[in-house]
Amino acid sequence: MNAKSLKVLFIALTSVILILPGIFHFQFFAPSVKATMIVNQAKLNYTGHKQGSVFSAKWSPDGNYVVSGGEDNVAIIWDATTGSTWLTYNTHNDDVLSVDWSPVKNKIVSGSADNDVLVWNPNTGGNVGAFYAHSDSVTAVAWSPDGNRIATGSLDHTAKVWDWINDLEIASFAGHNDIVNAVAWSPDNSKIASGGSDNRVRIWDAATGDELQVLQGHGDGVTAVAWSPDGTMVVSTSLDGTAKIWNIQTGNLLVTFTGHDSGLLSVDWFADGSRIVTGGEDRMIRVWEVETGEVVINYTAHKGMVRSVSLSPDGKKIVSGADDHTSRIWNLNIAPPAPDLIISPVALPRSHTTVLKASVEYPDSLETLSPEFQFKEHSSSIWKDKYLSHPTMDDHEWEVDFTPDINASLGYYDFRVRIENEQQQSSPWTTETSPIEVVNNQPSAVIWSAPSKAFRGRTGTLGVAVSDVETPATDIFVRTEYSPVSVEDWNTDIFALPRFNGSSGMWDCDFVFPTTSVPGAYRFRARCTDMSLGVSDWDFLPNPIGVMNNLPSVMDFEIIPPTLVRGESATIWLDVEDLEEGKIVQELEVENKGSFRRLVFRGFLTERPWKQLHHTIQHLRR
Repeated sequence: MNAKSLKVLFIALTSVILILPGIFHFQFFAPSVKATMIVNQAKLNYTGHKQGSVFSAKWSPDGNYVVSGGEDNVAIIWDATTGSTWLTYNTHNDDVLSVDWSPVKNKIVSGSADNDVLVWNPNTGGNVGAFYAHSDSVTAVAWSPDGNRIATGSLDHTAKVWDWINDLEIASFAGHNDIVNAVAWSPDNSKIASGGSDNRVRIWDAATGDELQVLQGHGDGVTAVAWSPDGTMVVSTSLDGTAKIWNIQTGNLLVTFTGHDSGLLSVDWFADGSRIVTGGEDRMIRVWEVETGEVVINYTAHKGMVRSVSLSPDGKKIVSGADDHTSRIWNLNIAPPAPDLIISPVALPRSHTTVLKASVEYPDSLETLSPEFQFKEHSSSIWKDKYLSHPTMDDHEWEVDFTPDINASLGYYDFRVRIENEQQQSSPWTTETSPIEVVNNQPSAVIWSAPSKAFRGRTGTLGVAVSDVETPATDIFVRTEYSPVSVEDWNTDIFALPRFNGSSGMWDCDFVFPTTSVPGAYRFRARCTDMSLGVSDWDFLPNPIGVMNNLPSVMDFEIIPPTLVRGESATIWLDVEDLEEGKIVQELEVENKGSFRRLVFRGFLTERPWKQLHHTIQHLRR
């Protein structure tokens, strides 16, 4: 390493601490216990630089390549996926201290300890521009967002703005009284922030070179600066071991992050403004939440100081450069964002299944993540998972089955899901309130057996088969009704209380039509109610039952005397019965098969307790 390089290192590491007036601000100290430590898990280690430090590493606009500059005097373009070297740029004659890739034009600018600023083509390595206005090492280079200008900082205490297309110096900033270690453009191209070994951050008008703000608060040299995406704040890092966020409108110090064990050398701001990433002398890379000040992740694997950190254009990876002559790519293993929870609103009977789905945008493979699904009754505060299946992945979505058992509480249920990565970092919960109502299964009733006809006054039986998921058949209430076919008039008055038949496993529903009922065709139906008051549909007997008149019958028949002499008479005693009319009949007919003629008696039976008929038959002579 030459004397100029040693001078850069010495000044960067040994700046004098200055005590500055206090400014009201928030200060965050040691890393939060919630932070995740990731050891030796770099996604890719690039070792193309042969010796010394990698001072600077930046992404190509498409995120496919990285350009890095090192103490070996070269800048290298390498593949960010495979780590293979694409191009080695070896035009500089000393350490390549800073590199940057144009955001809109396919060009690279590099600054070196040889005092040169060179613009070159990343496809060929050919030079397309060169500036020699600095009188000492060029410590920092940065493209403007529109790609038309370049800002530079130098060991000569100045920062400059160049029109690289026309090879013109547009502005020079001479406010720092020490090394300018860092320069950065505001998102709107109008301002430049610079950080110097004079412990100051300075804000400049990019067009005129006028100094707009001087931000004081660091106790040692400022090593890196970066603008917030909305252009209202600047973050700076320092050898005093802190990162600070400043309000550019007021100049006030807003936040101080203290967590590195020694000086900080590099910083970048996430595109959504929610986090910053820092690298330092303690060989650590830390990711911080801007709002809370918490360290959410720590990377450690470099064997030397981390000189450079830069976020990929898609915000999913970090590239770092360090004193161990390596450049490394890290996946951002930050806690996953809150997932999307997809539930189709449904009334779900107990023991039935519906599918819950969850998805999340994440830079790594979703296979590295673990979802956790939970549910609770809406009226409860206790979350559970016993009715949920193990999550499976299908078409970039996680799916679980929700199957409440027969004892599940009826009513609405809430659901939530969160995602955990390999480092046990969890996303926030995503909750859906009351999309599913668990309902009672409706029982079923089927008239399984029935007579084809029924006689008035006599018992008939319907056999009703019932079923229900939650309730045993013995505990289900059965209701049967009948109606004349000719009119819709359903009633239950002919039915006795149903009784469960243990042999058949069905309910026997006895019925008796009164003797006064009108004969004819009758419809029958049945339904049932379970213990949760679930009611089945009506089951209709397919064919009506014919209700019939009962036939009268002769219960007893006697002739007194049993033996007759010609010319004598006998008495015939008859006992008759009819369910509808008792002992009363319209007509009686008596017939003998001998020489007697057939006799017919018509009339009502009204005599004697048995209402027997006394009738004398005279034997006729032949």
